[in-house]
Amino acid sequence: MKPARVLAAIGNPARQNRFSVDVFATQAGIRIRGIRCITATIPGRAITTTQFGEMGSGPKRAYPTGLDYDGQAIALTFICDDQFIERQAIEAWQESIYNRRYGLNYPEQYYGTMKINQLDRNEAPIYSVELHEVWPQGMVAQELNMTSSAFQTFTVNFNYRTWSSQFENVPSGILGGLFNKAKRKVGSRIRSKLEDIVF
Repeated sequence: MKPARVLAAIGNPARQNRFSVDVFATQAGIRIRGIRCITATIPGRAITTTQFGEMGSGPKRAYPTGLDYDGQAIALTFICDDQFIERQAIEAWQESIYNRRYGLNYPEQYYGTMKINQLDRNEAPIYSVELHEVWPQGMVAQELNMTSSAFQTFTVNFNYRTWSSQFENVPSGILGGLFNKAKRKVGSRIRSKLEDIVF
Protein backbone atom coordinates (compact mmCIF):
# COMPACT_ATOMS: atom_id res chain seq x y z
CA MET A 1 0.00 0.00 0.00
CA LYS A 2 1.25 3.47 -0.83
CA PRO A 3 2.34 5.69 2.13
CA ALA A 4 0.20 8.59 0.88
CA ARG A 5 -2.89 6.38 0.96
CA VAL A 6 -2.10 5.22 4.50
CA LEU A 7 -1.64 8.81 5.70
CA ALA A 8 -4.88 9.86 4.00
CA ALA A 9 -6.74 7.01 5.75
CA ILE A 10 -5.31 7.97 9.14
CA GLY A 11 -6.18 11.65 8.68
CA ASN A 12 -5.33 13.80 11.72
CA PRO A 13 -4.90 11.35 14.61
CA ALA A 14 -5.82 12.46 18.12
CA ARG A 15 -2.83 12.73 20.46
CA GLN A 16 -2.62 11.55 24.06
CA ASN A 17 -1.00 14.78 25.24
CA ARG A 18 -3.88 16.98 24.07
CA PHE A 19 -6.48 16.95 26.81
CA SER A 20 -8.02 19.09 29.51
CA VAL A 21 -9.61 18.24 32.86
CA ASP A 22 -11.98 20.27 35.03
CA VAL A 23 -13.28 19.17 38.43
CA PHE A 24 -16.17 20.88 40.25
CA ALA A 25 -17.72 20.33 43.69
CA THR A 26 -20.06 23.29 44.05
CA GLN A 27 -21.39 22.52 47.53
CA ALA A 28 -17.85 22.01 48.85
CA GLY A 29 -16.62 25.18 47.10
CA ILE A 30 -14.06 23.28 45.00
CA ARG A 31 -13.05 24.09 41.43
CA ILE A 32 -9.91 22.51 40.00
CA ARG A 33 -9.02 23.59 36.49
CA GLY A 34 -6.55 20.93 35.49
CA ILE A 35 -3.93 23.09 33.80
CA ARG A 36 -1.18 21.17 35.60
CA CYS A 37 -2.83 17.77 35.16
CA ILE A 38 -0.27 15.55 33.41
CA THR A 39 -2.05 12.17 33.39
CA ALA A 40 -5.71 11.23 33.22
CA THR A 41 -7.79 8.38 31.84
CA ILE A 42 -10.92 8.30 29.73
CA PRO A 43 -12.89 5.62 31.59
CA GLY A 44 -14.22 2.47 29.99
CA ARG A 45 -17.60 0.81 30.25
CA ALA A 46 -18.67 -2.81 29.90
CA ILE A 47 -21.96 -4.70 29.89
CA THR A 48 -21.80 -7.46 32.48
CA THR A 49 -23.26 -10.82 31.47
CA THR A 50 -24.31 -14.14 32.85
CA GLN A 51 -24.26 -17.48 31.01
CA PHE A 52 -27.61 -19.14 30.38
CA GLY A 53 -28.68 -22.19 28.46
CA GLU A 54 -32.08 -23.73 27.82
CA MET A 55 -30.61 -27.19 28.28
CA GLY A 56 -28.28 -27.94 31.17
CA SER A 57 -25.56 -29.56 29.08
CA GLY A 58 -26.14 -27.57 25.89
CA PRO A 59 -24.35 -24.49 24.60
CA LYS A 60 -24.66 -21.36 26.70
CA ARG A 61 -25.49 -17.84 25.63
CA ALA A 62 -24.43 -14.60 27.33
CA TYR A 63 -27.25 -12.41 28.63
CA PRO A 64 -26.66 -8.79 29.67
CA THR A 65 -27.25 -8.21 33.38
CA GLY A 66 -25.91 -4.72 34.10
CA LEU A 67 -23.30 -2.02 33.50
CA ASP A 68 -19.76 -1.80 34.85
CA TYR A 69 -18.32 1.71 34.71
CA ASP A 70 -14.67 0.61 34.67
CA GLY A 71 -14.45 0.02 38.41
CA GLN A 72 -15.96 3.47 39.09
CA ALA A 73 -12.53 4.93 39.91
CA ILE A 74 -10.07 7.19 38.10
CA ALA A 75 -6.68 8.68 38.96
CA LEU A 76 -5.39 12.16 38.07
CA THR A 77 -1.77 13.25 38.46
CA PHE A 78 -0.81 16.90 38.79
CA ILE A 79 2.50 18.77 38.72
CA CYS A 80 2.59 20.75 41.97
CA ASP A 81 3.21 24.46 41.94
CA ASP A 82 5.02 26.24 44.78
CA GLN A 83 1.70 26.74 46.60
CA PHE A 84 0.40 23.13 46.39
CA ILE A 85 -2.91 24.53 45.11
CA GLU A 86 -4.37 21.18 43.99
CA ARG A 87 -3.42 19.46 47.25
CA GLN A 88 -5.01 22.26 49.24
CA ALA A 89 -8.24 21.86 47.27
CA ILE A 90 -8.32 18.06 47.62
CA GLU A 91 -7.63 18.17 51.36
CA ALA A 92 -10.42 20.75 51.79
CA TRP A 93 -12.72 18.54 49.71
CA GLN A 94 -11.95 15.49 51.84
CA GLU A 95 -12.59 17.52 55.00
CA SER A 96 -16.02 18.40 53.61
CA ILE A 97 -16.72 14.64 53.37
CA TYR A 98 -15.69 13.82 56.92
CA ASN A 99 -16.29 16.27 59.73
CA ARG A 100 -14.16 15.34 62.78
CA ARG A 101 -16.89 16.43 65.17
CA TYR A 102 -20.02 15.04 63.51
CA GLY A 103 -18.79 12.20 61.28
CA LEU A 104 -19.69 11.72 57.62
CA ASN A 105 -21.63 14.42 55.79
CA TYR A 106 -24.47 13.80 53.34
CA PRO A 107 -23.26 12.90 49.81
CA GLU A 108 -25.12 15.88 48.30
CA GLN A 109 -22.77 18.14 50.26
CA TYR A 110 -19.59 16.82 48.64
CA TYR A 111 -20.48 15.15 45.33
CA GLY A 112 -18.85 16.81 42.33
CA THR A 113 -18.45 16.39 38.59
CA MET A 114 -15.38 15.89 36.41
CA LYS A 115 -15.09 16.72 32.72
CA ILE A 116 -12.31 15.22 30.60
CA ASN A 117 -11.87 16.58 27.06
CA GLN A 118 -9.86 15.06 24.24
CA LEU A 119 -8.60 18.03 22.21
CA ASP A 120 -7.69 18.41 18.57
CA ARG A 121 -4.59 20.20 17.29
CA ASN A 122 -6.40 23.55 17.65
CA GLU A 123 -7.06 22.83 21.35
CA ALA A 124 -10.81 22.43 20.67
CA PRO A 125 -12.67 19.51 22.28
CA ILE A 126 -13.55 16.64 19.94
CA TYR A 127 -14.78 14.24 22.64
CA SER A 128 -15.87 14.92 26.21
CA VAL A 129 -16.59 12.62 29.13
CA GLU A 130 -18.44 13.87 32.20
CA LEU A 131 -18.17 11.83 35.39
CA HIS A 132 -21.07 12.09 37.83
CA GLU A 133 -21.12 11.94 41.65
CA VAL A 134 -17.34 12.37 41.89
CA TRP A 135 -15.43 12.54 45.18
CA PRO A 136 -11.75 12.14 46.12
CA GLN A 137 -11.23 8.80 47.83
CA GLY A 138 -7.50 8.98 48.38
CA MET A 139 -4.27 10.87 47.83
CA VAL A 140 -1.14 8.94 46.95
CA ALA A 141 1.85 9.61 49.22
CA GLN A 142 4.35 12.12 47.81
CA GLU A 143 8.03 11.27 47.81
CA LEU A 144 10.74 13.70 48.90
CA ASN A 145 14.32 13.02 47.82
CA MET A 146 17.40 15.21 48.35
CA THR A 147 19.20 13.60 45.39
CA SER A 148 16.44 14.34 42.86
CA SER A 149 15.49 17.56 41.06
CA ALA A 150 12.37 16.09 39.43
CA PHE A 151 9.09 18.02 39.54
CA GLN A 152 6.92 17.20 42.51
CA THR A 153 3.73 15.41 41.42
CA PHE A 154 0.49 14.68 43.21
CA THR A 155 -1.87 11.79 42.38
CA VAL A 156 -5.50 11.63 43.50
CA ASN A 157 -7.86 8.66 43.18
CA PHE A 158 -11.45 9.74 42.51
CA ASN A 159 -14.59 7.65 42.81
CA TYR A 160 -17.61 8.25 40.60
CA ARG A 161 -20.95 6.58 39.93
CA THR A 162 -21.53 6.89 36.18
CA TRP A 163 -20.29 8.84 33.18
CA SER A 164 -21.77 10.27 30.00
CA SER A 165 -20.06 11.35 26.78
CA GLN A 166 -20.45 13.89 24.02
CA PHE A 167 -18.97 13.85 20.51
CA GLU A 168 -18.29 17.20 18.88
CA ASN A 169 -18.20 15.85 15.32
CA VAL A 170 -21.68 14.32 15.08
CA PRO A 171 -22.45 14.07 11.34
CA SER A 172 -24.93 16.68 10.15
CA GLY A 173 -24.24 16.85 6.43
CA ILE A 174 -21.32 18.40 4.58
CA LEU A 175 -22.23 22.01 5.32
CA GLY A 176 -22.96 21.26 8.99
CA GLY A 177 -19.62 19.47 9.34
CA LEU A 178 -17.71 22.38 7.78
CA PHE A 179 -19.59 24.86 9.98
CA ASN A 180 -18.81 22.87 13.15
CA LYS A 181 -15.14 22.63 12.20
CA ALA A 182 -14.90 26.39 11.60
CA LYS A 183 -16.79 27.10 14.83
CA ARG A 184 -14.35 24.93 16.83
CA LYS A 185 -11.35 26.73 15.32
CA VAL A 186 -12.75 30.18 16.14
CA GLY A 187 -13.72 29.01 19.64
CA SER A 188 -10.26 27.61 20.34
CA ARG A 189 -8.61 30.88 19.22
CA ILE A 190 -10.89 32.94 21.46
CA ARG A 191 -10.30 30.56 24.39
CA SER A 192 -6.51 30.66 23.99
CA LYS A 193 -6.53 34.49 23.90
CA LEU A 194 -8.68 34.63 27.04
CA GLU A 195 -6.38 32.17 28.80
CA ASP A 196 -3.37 34.30 27.84
CA ILE A 197 -5.06 37.32 29.43
CA VAL A 198 -6.25 35.53 32.59
CA PHE A 199 -3.25 33.32 33.21
